[in-house]
Amino acid sequence: MPRRLSRSNEERNTLSINETYNSLVSIINFSFQDESYLGANFPALKKDEWQKIKESQLTEVDIYTSFDLLSSIEARFTLDYHIRCEKRFRDEITKRFRELKGKLETKSQRVEFERDILEIWENCYPQENIFSEIKSAFRYRHWIAHGRYWNPKLGRKYDFTYINLISANIDNFLYHYTF
Repeated sequence: MPRRLSRSNEERNTLSINETYNSLVSIINFSFQDESYLGANFPALKKDEWQKIKESQLTEVDIYTSFDLLSSIEARFTLDYHIRCEKRFRDEITKRFRELKGKLETKSQRVEFERDILEIWENCYPQENIFSEIKSAFRYRHWIAHGRYWNPKLGRKYDFTYINLISANIDNFLYHYTF
């Protein structure tokens, strides 16, 4: 008998990730306005060098929180997959998920987000361009996850604001198509 998902219940939502992002940006901006902080932590640097450090830290916050948002997108879809398979809903997505689960179990394989889950959603809702956006954004996620050592060909500049927009669109989409 297949095992059920052992869920941690620690997944993050868009709101909590936004709060983290805003807090970290505020802390960095506040810290770099305090000359006593800068003098104590960066005594040999000039103001223009402080600015470069600040921009570097803000960029890192953007990258980390973007990664967190993209990971939460994957978690939302993957949890939806598991819930649908366990609850045995009667809609088309659930039927396809259960077929996939049966095939994967006979091969002792695990479901993959992009290859399996997104493909089924995209096949059931081809009119939705959100899936191509997700796939494209996940190239950015892979670049972050694997150490950022190559020059990615992403087709656009990804940042927290844009990925947050994608995440909000996904929230809206899933609101209409999940139980």
